[in-house]
Amino acid sequence: MSRPVPVGDYVAHFDPQLDHHRAWLLAVLERLLVNEAQALGEGGSLRQLWSAPPAEPLAVAAVAAAASVTDRFNAVALVLPLVQEFEGRELIAYPEPETGAEPWTVGSGSTSYADGTTIHAGDTIHQGQADALLAGRLERDDAWLAQRIPGWDALSSHQQAALLSFTYNCGPNWFGSDGFATLSRCLQQGELEQVPAALLLYVNPGGPSEAGLRRRRKAEAALWCTPPTPARPSSPGAGGSPSALGPAVAAMPTP
Repeated sequence: MSRPVPVGDYVAHFDPQLDHHRAWLLAVLERLLVNEAQALGEGGSLRQLWSAPPAEPLAVAAVAAAASVTDRFNAVALVLPLVQEFEGRELIAYPEPETGAEPWTVGSGSTSYADGTTIHAGDTIHQGQADALLAGRLERDDAWLAQRIPGWDALSSHQQAALLSFTYNCGPNWFGSDGFATLSRCLQQGELEQVPAALLLYVNPGGPSEAGLRRRRKAEAALWCTPPTPARPSSPGAGGSPSALGPAVAAMPTP
């Protein structure tokens, strides 16, 4: 069984020279190995890299590779509360508000189970299933967007999180599709400063969900505009100071 992965803004403060930071990254990599089969090879080599004490400062490329592994978890963790707020959590399947029928939805907006089976009228789940369906969908969307959107890895975790919420709401195939030309162009051409205004275009004007969609798009735009947390220098001394690195670090054991 893999060790638990602490939550919080750990990536912004990551210091590869600190033992407890390296221990945290190993926990993330173990989670990858358990849940992402395609990451098995890369995750295995990264585990070897981070398990050995560094004889000298690590190369920039190695640090960047490690950060890219953790960014995925960070973006999903950031967007979970926003998606849960707007999707709610229903343990009995309900119809699509726009149609009053299919697609049937359960949990926090899930229209299918993890195995791809479609949700049907009368289906019921428990709270743990609802949370797992939401997290699994966000992780799959993240992997899909990373393949589709140019420069995905260069976006901040907050920007990725905003697009994950948008994708959860609009479906994973919106990028480059009819009806999403403005937002797709902004991302395709790197016009990132125009993304918040573009998000506000997609509110289904005149529909019964317009008011809720406007609130959601504003929340996504605000998340996109949230600046990354600046990295703070570690305190001198062996192991550094956990309290100076935020609450997630404080929860980790120190050497």
